[in-house]
Amino acid sequence: MITFDFVQGSDIRLNKKLNNLVASQIPWASVLSLNDTGKALVGRNKTNMKKRFNKPVPYTLNAFYFTRASKKNLSITFQRKEKPSGKHYLEVQEKGGLRPRKGVETSLNFKIPYSGDIQALLPTHRTKGSGNDIKMSEVNKVIAGLRNKNPQPLFKDTKSKKTGKTTRRYTTRYWIGYKEETGHKTDGIYRTVGKGQRLEKMFHILERRVKYQPRLKFYEGTKAFATRHFKSKMKKNLVKALITSGFR
Repeated sequence: MITFDFVQGSDIRLNKKLNNLVASQIPWASVLSLNDTGKALVGRNKTNMKKRFNKPVPYTLNAFYFTRASKKNLSITFQRKEKPSGKHYLEVQEKGGLRPRKGVETSLNFKIPYSGDIQALLPTHRTKGSGNDIKMSEVNKVIAGLRNKNPQPLFKDTKSKKTGKTTRRYTTRYWIGYKEETGHKTDGIYRTVGKGQRLEKMFHILERRVKYQPRLKFYEGTKAFATRHFKSKMKKNLVKALITSGFR
């Protein structure tokens, strides 16, 4: 038989410690564990993005976030951010299917003299930015060049006031090439540059929407990972809670 003897006042102190543990320390341990789990989920997602995308842009890396827990709300929510206007690639890459037309593609339909209907604009290595996105600076140059109806001279000579030396700069010209004329697989936007008017393709133009196969499973394994991580953190934080309450 085991007998516990309490001296006068020990039960009062014990009740105070238990009340403090239940009312304050355990909820706080839960908050710490939940928020740490949220941070771990965001970090896990960034790691997966780097593996699945080639040079992902900041928007892709930071596409997911979590709402923090508090003592009044012992829960977190891990989700993808609302998409910016005209950006669809994360949704399409998760579910697969046809990519909706982007804002830049809709805009070019009205701004350049292309005879067809631009459903997709794909960059070449000359106009590809980080993460395979389109360099909008190059799009603006294309629009300006194609909308300029005045004939451009082949070159322009500029004389320096200081040295008297004349510098010749050759004009960059933009034009639309159709696959029937160029022999290429797609229509495109081209430019000619330099003394020899070297031909360079800047963009591919498609009159069909781009189709993606499902390749990214953003939430795959998330629940199992979160459960394991939370249990591990909660065990450690409960020990700290016991120490803070004076039980250890």
